[in-house]
Amino acid sequence: MLINKNHIFTVLSELEKSKSPFDLVLYSILNKSKDQYPVQFKKNPGIYFLFEAPTNLTASEIEEQLQNDDKLNEYLMAKSNSDFFNYITSSFRNLNKPSQTALLNASLSLFNKQYNSDVIKFLVSEKDQKILPYKVPIQIENGGGIAYSVPEDLVDKSDEEIYQIRYEKWRPILQDAQYDISQQLKFFVTFHITGLKYLNGCYGEIPSIVKSCSVNDYVSPEYILLEYISELNQWYLFSEWEDVVWEYIKKLPLESLITFLKYQDVVRKSENKDPKDYILMEASHDFDNGGLRDNIIIIEKIEDRLKTLENNNYILKKDTD
Repeated sequence: MLINKNHIFTVLSELEKSKSPFDLVLYSILNKSKDQYPVQFKKNPGIYFLFEAPTNLTASEIEEQLQNDDKLNEYLMAKSNSDFFNYITSSFRNLNKPSQTALLNASLSLFNKQYNSDVIKFLVSEKDQKILPYKVPIQIENGGGIAYSVPEDLVDKSDEEIYQIRYEKWRPILQDAQYDISQQLKFFVTFHITGLKYLNGCYGEIPSIVKSCSVNDYVSPEYILLEYISELNQWYLFSEWEDVVWEYIKKLPLESLITFLKYQDVVRKSENKDPKDYILMEASHDFDNGGLRDNIIIIEKIEDRLKTLENNNYILKKDTD
Protein backbone atom coordinates (compact mmCIF):
# COMPACT_ATOMS: atom_id res chain seq x y z
CA MET A 1 0.00 0.00 0.00
CA LEU A 2 2.92 2.35 0.68
CA ILE A 3 4.34 1.65 -2.78
CA ASN A 4 1.10 1.54 -4.75
CA LYS A 5 -1.76 3.51 -3.25
CA ASN A 6 -4.12 2.32 -5.99
CA HIS A 7 -3.88 -1.15 -4.44
CA ILE A 8 -6.10 0.15 -1.62
CA PHE A 9 -9.07 0.22 -3.95
CA THR A 10 -8.30 -3.33 -5.07
CA VAL A 11 -8.33 -4.44 -1.44
CA LEU A 12 -11.63 -2.65 -0.81
CA SER A 13 -13.14 -4.26 -3.89
CA GLU A 14 -12.07 -7.74 -2.72
CA LEU A 15 -13.51 -7.12 0.75
CA GLU A 16 -16.81 -5.93 -0.72
CA LYS A 17 -17.17 -9.17 -2.74
CA SER A 18 -16.26 -11.41 0.21
CA LYS A 19 -18.86 -13.57 1.97
CA SER A 20 -17.00 -13.34 5.26
CA PRO A 21 -18.85 -11.24 7.90
CA PHE A 22 -15.50 -9.99 9.16
CA ASP A 23 -14.46 -8.81 5.67
CA LEU A 24 -17.78 -7.05 5.15
CA VAL A 25 -17.55 -5.24 8.48
CA LEU A 26 -13.96 -4.25 7.68
CA TYR A 27 -15.07 -2.99 4.26
CA SER A 28 -17.80 -0.91 5.88
CA ILE A 29 -15.33 0.68 8.30
CA LEU A 30 -12.67 1.41 5.70
CA ASN A 31 -15.16 2.71 3.15
CA LYS A 32 -16.83 5.31 5.33
CA SER A 33 -16.90 8.65 3.53
CA LYS A 34 -18.29 11.10 6.05
CA ASP A 35 -16.62 14.51 6.27
CA GLN A 36 -15.26 14.08 9.76
CA TYR A 37 -12.03 13.85 11.74
CA PRO A 38 -10.04 11.71 11.47
CA VAL A 39 -10.43 11.54 7.70
CA GLN A 40 -11.62 8.20 6.30
CA PHE A 41 -9.07 5.52 5.42
CA LYS A 42 -9.56 5.49 1.65
CA LYS A 43 -9.12 9.27 1.38
CA ASN A 44 -5.82 9.45 3.29
CA PRO A 45 -4.55 5.94 4.09
CA GLY A 46 -1.09 7.18 5.05
CA ILE A 47 -2.24 8.41 8.45
CA TYR A 48 -3.36 4.87 9.32
CA PHE A 49 0.05 3.28 8.80
CA LEU A 50 2.13 2.46 11.88
CA PHE A 51 5.49 4.13 12.36
CA GLU A 52 8.16 4.08 15.05
CA ALA A 53 6.82 7.40 16.37
CA PRO A 54 3.06 7.96 16.32
CA THR A 55 2.03 11.11 14.45
CA ASN A 56 -1.75 11.06 14.78
CA LEU A 57 -3.36 13.57 17.12
CA THR A 58 -6.67 13.20 18.89
CA ALA A 59 -9.27 15.95 18.56
CA SER A 60 -8.83 16.90 22.22
CA GLU A 61 -5.04 17.19 21.77
CA ILE A 62 -5.53 19.53 18.83
CA GLU A 63 -8.02 21.69 20.71
CA GLU A 64 -5.58 22.01 23.61
CA GLN A 65 -2.89 23.25 21.24
CA LEU A 66 -5.17 26.05 20.00
CA GLN A 67 -4.36 27.83 23.26
CA ASN A 68 -0.59 27.63 22.64
CA ASP A 69 0.48 30.45 20.29
CA ASP A 70 3.78 28.87 19.27
CA LYS A 71 2.24 25.48 18.62
CA LEU A 72 -0.72 27.07 16.83
CA ASN A 73 1.58 28.87 14.40
CA GLU A 74 3.37 25.58 13.74
CA TYR A 75 0.08 23.81 13.03
CA LEU A 76 -1.18 26.59 10.78
CA MET A 77 1.79 25.95 8.50
CA ALA A 78 0.94 22.25 8.28
CA LYS A 79 0.56 20.50 4.93
CA SER A 80 -2.79 19.47 3.47
CA ASN A 81 -2.33 15.81 4.47
CA SER A 82 -1.65 16.59 8.14
CA ASP A 83 -3.84 15.74 11.13
CA PHE A 84 -4.37 19.41 11.87
CA PHE A 85 -5.50 20.25 8.34
CA ASN A 86 -7.92 17.32 8.30
CA TYR A 87 -9.30 18.31 11.69
CA ILE A 88 -9.76 21.98 10.79
CA THR A 89 -11.42 21.32 7.42
CA SER A 90 -13.89 18.88 8.97
CA SER A 91 -14.54 20.50 12.35
CA PHE A 92 -13.92 24.24 12.00
CA ARG A 93 -17.60 25.19 11.91
CA ASN A 94 -18.22 23.26 15.11
CA LEU A 95 -15.57 25.17 17.05
CA ASN A 96 -16.66 27.92 19.41
CA LYS A 97 -16.36 31.51 18.18
CA PRO A 98 -13.29 32.40 20.31
CA SER A 99 -11.39 29.46 18.76
CA GLN A 100 -12.49 30.40 15.25
CA THR A 101 -11.42 34.00 15.86
CA ALA A 102 -8.06 32.91 17.29
CA LEU A 103 -7.39 30.74 14.25
CA LEU A 104 -8.21 33.52 11.80
CA ASN A 105 -6.20 36.14 13.70
CA ALA A 106 -3.17 33.86 13.88
CA SER A 107 -3.51 33.14 10.14
CA LEU A 108 -3.68 36.83 9.27
CA SER A 109 -0.64 37.50 11.43
CA LEU A 110 1.37 34.76 9.70
CA PHE A 111 0.40 35.98 6.24
CA ASN A 112 1.47 39.49 7.21
CA LYS A 113 4.87 37.97 7.99
CA GLN A 114 5.00 36.48 4.48
CA TYR A 115 3.87 32.95 5.37
CA ASN A 116 1.09 30.98 3.73
CA SER A 117 -0.25 27.42 3.78
CA ASP A 118 -3.23 25.26 2.86
CA VAL A 119 -4.62 25.71 6.37
CA ILE A 120 -4.42 29.51 6.10
CA LYS A 121 -6.08 29.42 2.67
CA PHE A 122 -8.92 27.34 4.12
CA LEU A 123 -9.45 29.67 7.09
CA VAL A 124 -9.47 32.79 4.89
CA SER A 125 -11.92 31.09 2.53
CA GLU A 126 -14.22 30.22 5.43
CA LYS A 127 -14.16 33.83 6.64
CA ASP A 128 -14.80 35.12 3.13
CA GLN A 129 -17.78 32.80 2.77
CA LYS A 130 -19.12 34.06 6.08
CA ILE A 131 -18.60 37.72 5.15
CA LEU A 132 -20.54 37.34 1.91
CA PRO A 133 -21.67 33.81 0.97
CA TYR A 134 -21.29 32.79 -2.64
CA LYS A 135 -24.30 30.54 -2.20
CA VAL A 136 -26.71 29.64 0.58
CA PRO A 137 -28.23 26.19 1.22
CA ILE A 138 -31.99 25.71 0.95
CA GLN A 139 -33.94 22.66 2.08
CA ILE A 140 -36.00 20.89 -0.58
CA GLU A 141 -39.37 19.67 0.65
CA ASN A 142 -40.33 16.00 0.92
CA GLY A 143 -36.81 14.82 1.65
CA GLY A 144 -35.39 16.12 -1.61
CA GLY A 145 -32.04 17.00 -0.07
CA ILE A 146 -30.28 20.37 -0.20
CA ALA A 147 -29.97 22.83 -3.06
CA TYR A 148 -28.35 26.25 -3.21
CA SER A 149 -29.53 29.72 -4.09
CA VAL A 150 -27.86 33.08 -4.70
CA PRO A 151 -27.66 35.12 -1.47
CA GLU A 152 -29.93 38.15 -1.36
CA ASP A 153 -26.91 40.49 -1.13
CA LEU A 154 -25.68 39.26 -4.53
CA VAL A 155 -28.94 39.39 -6.49
CA ASP A 156 -28.74 41.73 -9.51
CA LYS A 157 -25.17 42.72 -8.60
CA SER A 158 -22.40 43.02 -11.20
CA ASP A 159 -18.96 41.47 -10.65
CA GLU A 160 -17.60 44.95 -9.94
CA GLU A 161 -20.23 45.57 -7.27
CA ILE A 162 -19.65 42.19 -5.62
CA TYR A 163 -15.88 42.69 -5.53
CA GLN A 164 -16.41 46.16 -4.05
CA ILE A 165 -18.60 44.73 -1.28
CA ARG A 166 -15.95 42.14 -0.41
CA TYR A 167 -13.23 44.78 -0.41
CA GLU A 168 -15.22 47.06 1.91
CA LYS A 169 -15.91 44.24 4.37
CA TRP A 170 -12.36 42.87 4.38
CA ARG A 171 -10.36 46.11 4.53
CA PRO A 172 -11.23 47.00 8.17
CA ILE A 173 -10.28 43.44 9.20
CA LEU A 174 -6.90 43.78 7.49
CA GLN A 175 -6.33 47.22 8.99
CA ASP A 176 -7.03 45.83 12.46
CA ALA A 177 -4.44 43.13 11.68
CA GLN A 178 -1.87 45.90 10.98
CA TYR A 179 -1.68 45.28 7.23
CA ASP A 180 -0.06 48.07 5.25
CA ILE A 181 -1.42 48.94 1.79
CA SER A 182 0.94 46.56 0.00
CA GLN A 183 -0.09 43.61 2.18
CA GLN A 184 -3.77 44.42 1.73
CA LEU A 185 -3.33 44.32 -2.05
CA LYS A 186 -1.34 41.09 -1.81
CA PHE A 187 -4.02 39.54 0.41
CA PHE A 188 -6.85 40.36 -1.99
CA VAL A 189 -4.95 38.94 -4.96
CA THR A 190 -3.46 35.87 -3.25
CA PHE A 191 -6.78 34.62 -1.93
CA HIS A 192 -8.74 35.61 -5.06
CA ILE A 193 -11.07 37.87 -3.09
CA THR A 194 -10.79 40.56 -5.74
CA GLY A 195 -8.44 41.49 -8.57
CA LEU A 196 -6.22 44.52 -8.95
CA LYS A 197 -8.39 46.03 -11.66
CA TYR A 198 -11.39 46.00 -9.31
CA LEU A 199 -9.31 47.87 -6.73
CA ASN A 200 -8.54 50.76 -9.07
CA GLY A 201 -9.10 53.99 -7.17
CA CYS A 202 -9.61 52.32 -3.79
CA TYR A 203 -6.18 53.43 -2.57
CA GLY A 204 -5.81 57.08 -3.52
CA GLU A 205 -2.31 57.33 -2.06
CA ILE A 206 -0.76 54.81 -4.47
CA PRO A 207 0.38 57.34 -7.13
CA SER A 208 2.21 59.41 -4.52
CA ILE A 209 3.83 56.28 -3.03
CA VAL A 210 5.16 55.22 -6.44
CA LYS A 211 6.38 58.70 -7.30
CA SER A 212 8.19 58.99 -3.98
CA CYS A 213 9.75 55.53 -4.50
CA SER A 214 9.28 54.80 -0.78
CA VAL A 215 9.77 51.08 -1.42
CA ASN A 216 11.29 50.20 1.95
CA ASP A 217 8.26 51.44 3.88
CA TYR A 218 6.11 48.50 2.75
CA VAL A 219 6.16 44.74 3.25
CA SER A 220 5.28 43.84 -0.36
CA PRO A 221 6.01 46.98 -2.40
CA GLU A 222 5.67 45.16 -5.73
CA TYR A 223 1.89 45.03 -5.30
CA ILE A 224 1.73 48.81 -5.00
CA LEU A 225 3.50 49.12 -8.35
CA LEU A 226 1.30 46.44 -9.91
CA GLU A 227 -1.81 48.31 -8.79
CA TYR A 228 -0.39 51.58 -10.12
CA ILE A 229 0.25 50.03 -13.55
CA SER A 230 -3.23 48.50 -13.48
CA GLU A 231 -4.82 51.88 -12.79
CA LEU A 232 -2.94 53.34 -15.79
CA ASN A 233 -4.10 50.39 -17.91
CA GLN A 234 -0.46 49.69 -18.82
CA TRP A 235 -0.20 46.00 -17.95
CA TYR A 236 2.60 44.57 -20.18
CA LEU A 237 2.88 47.94 -22.00
CA PHE A 238 6.55 48.40 -21.14
CA SER A 239 7.19 51.11 -23.74
CA GLU A 240 4.55 53.35 -22.10
CA TRP A 241 5.87 53.15 -18.55
CA GLU A 242 6.98 56.43 -16.98
CA ASP A 243 10.49 56.99 -15.66
CA VAL A 244 9.15 56.76 -12.10
CA VAL A 245 8.05 53.16 -12.75
CA TRP A 246 11.58 52.18 -13.80
CA GLU A 247 13.02 53.99 -10.77
CA TYR A 248 10.63 52.09 -8.50
CA ILE A 249 11.64 48.78 -10.10
CA LYS A 250 15.31 49.55 -9.48
CA LYS A 251 14.63 49.83 -5.75
CA LEU A 252 12.52 46.70 -5.29
CA PRO A 253 13.95 43.97 -3.01
CA LEU A 254 14.96 40.89 -4.98
CA GLU A 255 12.00 38.71 -3.98
CA SER A 256 9.64 41.59 -4.76
CA LEU A 257 11.33 42.06 -8.13
CA ILE A 258 10.84 38.40 -9.01
CA THR A 259 7.17 38.56 -8.05
CA PHE A 260 6.68 41.71 -10.13
CA LEU A 261 8.34 40.13 -13.16
CA LYS A 262 6.22 36.98 -12.80
CA TYR A 263 3.05 39.07 -12.93
CA GLN A 264 4.34 40.80 -16.05
CA ASP A 265 5.14 37.42 -17.69
CA VAL A 266 8.84 38.21 -17.94
CA VAL A 267 9.99 35.31 -15.75
CA ARG A 268 8.40 32.03 -14.78
CA LYS A 269 9.44 29.32 -12.35
CA SER A 270 11.39 26.49 -13.93
CA GLU A 271 10.56 22.85 -13.30
CA ASN A 272 13.66 22.61 -11.13
CA LYS A 273 12.87 22.36 -7.41
CA ASP A 274 15.44 25.04 -6.59
CA PRO A 275 13.29 27.98 -5.39
CA LYS A 276 15.63 30.42 -7.15
CA ASP A 277 15.58 28.70 -10.55
CA TYR A 278 13.63 30.72 -13.14
CA ILE A 279 13.16 31.05 -16.89
CA LEU A 280 13.75 34.51 -18.37
CA MET A 281 11.35 34.93 -21.28
CA GLU A 282 12.44 37.22 -24.10
CA ALA A 283 8.94 36.74 -25.51
CA SER A 284 5.70 35.58 -23.89
CA HIS A 285 2.28 34.60 -25.18
CA ASP A 286 -0.19 37.43 -25.73
CA PHE A 287 -3.56 35.81 -25.15
CA ASP A 288 -5.42 38.91 -26.38
CA ASN A 289 -4.23 38.56 -29.96
CA GLY A 290 -2.84 35.03 -29.97
CA GLY A 291 0.68 36.16 -30.82
CA LEU A 292 3.88 36.78 -28.88
CA ARG A 293 4.68 39.79 -26.73
CA ASP A 294 8.22 41.16 -26.94
CA ASN A 295 9.88 41.47 -23.51
CA ILE A 296 13.23 42.79 -24.74
CA ILE A 297 12.39 46.36 -23.70
CA ILE A 298 11.98 45.54 -20.01
CA ILE A 299 14.88 43.05 -20.01
CA GLU A 300 17.25 45.69 -21.37
CA LYS A 301 15.89 48.37 -19.04
CA ILE A 302 16.53 46.31 -15.92
CA GLU A 303 19.71 44.54 -17.05
CA ASP A 304 21.59 45.64 -13.92
CA ARG A 305 18.83 44.30 -11.66
CA LEU A 306 18.85 40.95 -13.46
CA LYS A 307 22.61 40.73 -12.89
CA THR A 308 22.05 41.45 -9.22
CA LEU A 309 19.59 38.56 -9.09
CA GLU A 310 22.16 36.24 -10.65
CA ASN A 311 24.82 37.47 -8.23
CA ASN A 312 22.45 36.41 -5.43
CA ASN A 313 22.17 32.82 -6.67
CA TYR A 314 19.09 33.27 -8.86
CA ILE A 315 19.19 31.28 -12.07
CA LEU A 316 17.70 33.09 -15.08
CA LYS A 317 17.86 30.83 -18.09
CA LYS A 318 16.75 32.56 -21.28
CA ASP A 319 13.82 31.10 -23.18
CA THR A 320 12.66 32.63 -26.44
CA ASP A 321 9.82 30.13 -27.06
